[in-house]
Amino acid sequence: MRLTRGSKTIVYAPDVELRDRSVVDRFVAACAGCDLLVCGMPLSETRFVEAVGWGHSSLSVVHDAAVRAGVKRLLGIHFDPLSPDDELERARDAQQRRAPEVPIELAREGSEVWL
Repeated sequence: MRLTRGSKTIVYAPDVELRDRSVVDRFVAACAGCDLLVCGMPLSETRFVEAVGWGHSSLSVVHDAAVRAGVKRLLGIHFDPLSPDDELERARDAQQRRAPEVPIELAREGSEVWL
């Protein structure tokens, strides 16, 4: 879902499996230039490989698509309850070092987001 108000745009994509090239290309087009991408990225790289057809993606796959789309900020939601917070933070930090142009934030209970 793409929402625009004034000059700000948010894309909300809680369940998206970015595996097929055509799906990734459509996702990148839908997110192009948005101020904030709120996206489900619950799976570790290992679980992403194993979870074909689950409708979910990994942090690195979503972030790579966000970079291609020119997204300004990425907010990850809908995490795997089996993944501890420190594992998610390490994955985020590693991905952020690899591609620093789009900041990655991890949603937390009670957090607020401002554009």
